[in-house]
Amino acid sequence: MQRERGFVFGAAEDGTVYFKKKKFEYILEIEQLDRRWLLEVMKALQQGFHLKSSIRQRKSRKYYRLVVYSKDLYNELVEMRKDFDKVLSMPVSFQKGFVQGLFDAEGSVSKRRYSLRAYNKKHELLHVTKTVLERAGIKPFHLLQDKRGICVLHIYGIENMKKFRQKFGFHHPEKQILLLEKLKTASLC
Repeated sequence: MQRERGFVFGAAEDGTVYFKKKKFEYILEIEQLDRRWLLEVMKALQQGFHLKSSIRQRKSRKYYRLVVYSKDLYNELVEMRKDFDKVLSMPVSFQKGFVQGLFDAEGSVSKRRYSLRAYNKKHELLHVTKTVLERAGIKPFHLLQDKRGICVLHIYGIENMKKFRQKFGFHHPEKQILLLEKLKTASLC
């Protein structure tokens, strides 16, 4: 249950958390091209929080939107976003779920190099993520910041990628496939 809770917190970094004052609604919304990944988030919401959510296709037909209404979840997400160091005091299973959700939502598998990346404007968030990865025996590269203020956390090397897959992995179907293909290519070299 802790892993699912952590997964939702990590995945929510690609979402919007807000309060509709007129309707007195506390909302988490996550948009995604791949409906299958939102189904994973939906499952984690059910298992970790006992919350029901819905997925609808946007009018543009390109994106799907997951919506969940919960004052408790809203408050927990807002509190966590005030101080990401709280992740480090949570159970290890929560931390692993958090990193997995974050990489699912904000990460990528490089097509040219043997590397994984996570992107976010919140330096503190990626610093905490780096600490969790290091505790799991993965040596991420230092954080870099681009001209737009977006921080990038790199994980380089085949061994680190194997460890990431083993200890965290992806729920995101496309990223699962990309990582597996990359590791298969590495074993052929």
